[in-house]
Order: sequence, then structure tokens, then C-alpha cells
Amino acid sequence: EITAGGGRLAEPTVVLALAFAQKGLPDEALDALESVASTMGAHPFLHAVSALIRSSVGQPELAIGHADAVAEAPGATYLDEVFAYVAAAGAYAQLDDTERAELSAQAAAARAIGVGDVVAIAMATTIFHAVTGLTHPAFDDRTQLGEGWTYLLGQLTSGGREVSGSSAGE
Repeated sequence: EITAGGGRLAEPTVVLALAFAQKGLPDEALDALESVASTMGAHPFLHAVSALIRSSVGQPELAIGHADAVAEAPGATYLDEVFAYVAAAGAYAQLDDTERAELSAQAAAARAIGVGDVVAIAMATTIFHAVTGLTHPAFDDRTQLGEGWTYLLGQLTSGGREVSGSSAGE
């Protein structure tokens, strides 16, 4: 069924990697990504999740490389693009490039708003706040992100360093 819909059999492992990252298990997340990297090639979902995880573990240059690859990968979905922009915003913040961090966060918000995905909008406006200290006009406090997303988004700008008041899986 996965391949009939245009997916790859390794995609569930990429989802597992994302779940590990959301639970504060970076080594497991990286291991899961590595286990499918050769079979998925330049798949945009793999690049998007890799960008999120690489940013969350303090590898901003690798995160930006994966985020950029999403733009060049055929078949990227809007969510692949939102993930990539969100990851890039965190990575650029780690590199103290505040202008690119804000532009990436704005791009994430614009892409999410364009399709009306309220969870993607919440992710984008959360990273926008994290990199600018400002509230994005599209922020809606009625859409609450789950603990895993909140944790992971907090890790993006810190590169995995402990963030005050943030803890995985609580």
C-alpha cells in the first residue's frame, strides 16, 4: 500500500526516527535515519526529517544541507517543505544568522498558511517566536502542539543543549 501511494517502504522508519527525536532519544533517531539513508536516497521526506533531527542535535550545517535538498527533491509535499523551513530556522539561529532564521520561519509560516494546516502553522509560528522573540500574526493559541513537538522545536534553536523548562516525554 505504501508503494502504491508513491511512498517508500522505509518511510515508517523515518517516522520512527522523528518519534525518537520527539522523545529526547537523539542517538536512536540518528541510528534510525542512518538505517534507511541508502535505500531512500534523495527522498524529500527523509531530507525534511533529517533536517529537523540534525538541527535538534546541534549539527546546523548538516540540517541546512538537508533542508536545501527538500527544495530540489521532486515530489516534496507542503509538509516536507514546512519541516525543512522550520529546521533551517533553528539551524540558522544556532549559527547566529538571525536574518536567515527569521526568513526561514516566515517561509514555514507562509507555506503552512497557504494550505491551512493548523498544526503546521503552529509549528511555524512557534519557531518564528523562538528565533525572533515576536509573536507571528498567524499564531493561534487555540492550536496546541503536543509535548513531542514542543520538545523537538525547543531543541532546534538550542542544538540539543538543555533548554530551561523543556523536558522530553513529560
